[in-house]
Amino acid sequence: MMNLALSVLRFIRLLWMIPLRGVAYLWPRSSKKIVIGSWMGGLFGDNPKYLCLYLLEHTDYDITWIGNEVVRDFLPRHERLRFARKGGFKAFLSLMCARVWICCQAWNIDLTQLPIKGFATIIDTWHGIPVKQIGQNIPGRATVNKPNYFKLLANYLQYEQDEWLLVCSDKMAEILTTGVPTRYSMRRLLPYGTPRNDYLIKNATNSDLIAKLKEKYSQILGFDADKKVVLYMPTWRSRGDCVYAFYNQKDTQQKEWRKMLDDNNAILIEKHHYGTYAKYPMTKPSECSIVITADQQKDVDVQELLLIADVLISDYSGAYIDYALLRRPVIHFAYDYDEYATQDSGFAYDFKKVAAGPMIYKFEDLKDCTERLLENPTFEPASDFLELVAYENGDSCEKITEFISKMSGGGYND
Repeated sequence: MMNLALSVLRFIRLLWMIPLRGVAYLWPRSSKKIVIGSWMGGLFGDNPKYLCLYLLEHTDYDITWIGNEVVRDFLPRHERLRFARKGGFKAFLSLMCARVWICCQAWNIDLTQLPIKGFATIIDTWHGIPVKQIGQNIPGRATVNKPNYFKLLANYLQYEQDEWLLVCSDKMAEILTTGVPTRYSMRRLLPYGTPRNDYLIKNATNSDLIAKLKEKYSQILGFDADKKVVLYMPTWRSRGDCVYAFYNQKDTQQKEWRKMLDDNNAILIEKHHYGTYAKYPMTKPSECSIVITADQQKDVDVQELLLIADVLISDYSGAYIDYALLRRPVIHFAYDYDEYATQDSGFAYDFKKVAAGPMIYKFEDLKDCTERLLENPTFEPASDFLELVAYENGDSCEKITEFISKMSGGGYND
């Protein structure tokens, strides 16, 4: 009975999707209008943010940022940038009129679920190199052999061949075109690098900007701006043991870390994945770290945090790849390496060959390694790391803008 009800609901949805798709094709679209959104509408950040800022500075496109209401106050004030609430009529009209859509996860979760693409060109800037397996590549994920005609028709109505995927290496292209086979192909790739990493590459040695950002985050998080910064950014785990957190460790261990940090004029900032906070909440204040809470995440730009960090501790998070472009010390705290490789989503690559620094498996060794790299900063990438970032040259925004100009016509001043 339940299956019948679901089938009826899917059929009803398809009935109104078909005429809506037709209207979207006939609706006139402007080559001067672009819509942008990121992270399911929840953040003004990631690749769409940096591409948006570049477009405002270097082009004359009219841009609408689509997101949840909380994002509105974080947008820069600019005469050619407008905000539209995700799901609202203004957002619907903006999507119908724009020739170019830009997202970082997928348009149907960042911008809208309505099949109104029409002749729009969609650029998926993605949200980082998938170090973990995704989509159909995840071990144990079943593939559907029996055709589902509702799903096939729905995919036809929602997905088109005018979707382009931004990649920063052939390795990234390989994983995404096989892991998400219904969305992308090798023929729809833009090998232009990553907009958010233009910011890191161009400002790696910009001491004035780094000092300004340290002052900014010292006010937000409450620390001395003259301190060195150790940044801890682990990945999300869909199952298995708790993500390691300094703030949940024994008091004696935290005091040892606090002493080491004080001796090296340093602080430790913890920035967990947004999904971690709900599953593993803080049980008490941290004695050795400054924890960016769930509520503070909207005030934090990850690229800015990476830029002010002197040492990054991560596990398998793709954030380490961005940070390594700064050629600064990276530590991989791989406390659950064997378990993660076999029981979670698994690795997309031979991780030990694409690591960007030493791999530490025991907590008691982590403090000594961190202290060594604070005293003597060295960048120690593994043999194949640079293959992950082959197209990262600091000109991603420029290349994407040229592509948009070619596809939509006009709008590029430089």
